[in-house]
Amino acid sequence: MYLLAALHLIISSSLLLFVVSYNETEQNDIIQLFSDYIRRFNKSYDYGTMEFKKRESIFEQTLRRIDWLNKHRNSSLDALYGINQFSDLTPEEFKKITHLNKFNTTAKKAYPLQKKLFTNQNSVKDLPKKVDWRGKDIITPVNNQESCGACWAFSSVETIEAMYALKTGVLEQWSVQQVIDCAAAPNRGCGGGDTCLTVEWLYEVRNF
Repeated sequence: MYLLAALHLIISSSLLLFVVSYNETEQNDIIQLFSDYIRRFNKSYDYGTMEFKKRESIFEQTLRRIDWLNKHRNSSLDALYGINQFSDLTPEEFKKITHLNKFNTTAKKAYPLQKKLFTNQNSVKDLPKKVDWRGKDIITPVNNQESCGACWAFSSVETIEAMYALKTGVLEQWSVQQVIDCAAAPNRGCGGGDTCLTVEWLYEVRNF
């Protein structure tokens, strides 16, 4: 049967996940878990319709993939996979709503990067195996970009927020919308962008 393997929620990137374990089971159990999924994530599929059966099949494939990935974890420090609001989508549908295919990476040539690496050898010794910054007032709450393909802006801003907090001890939440609207080309708002180009642009304008 399908089992909820944990009662707690885990956060991965910007998505809320709940962890499941997959085993071969009767069709009724699959339908029940999918029905619970529909309620949890406010989906609107009518039972017995072709769309319901299609999404149920995709959902089952997702469960198999999650189970395989979690069984191949080497330690408790490895990523733990679970169900989220995208678990009933095909890879092609996911790419479409997140605009993963739209940004042309060759556009990077239009905005050259300053490739400067700074390494302090003393800072990389005796590092802990795991650090959870959530309890250290270093990272801001998880955001949901929904259907806007602006992961480049969210990740850039949130990284700078964390770096600022580490340096000053002050955690502030800054405007992702400003970066989406104003960042220099080839960034294209909800149509895609590049994190490295964005950070360089922020460094140049210094009005963030």
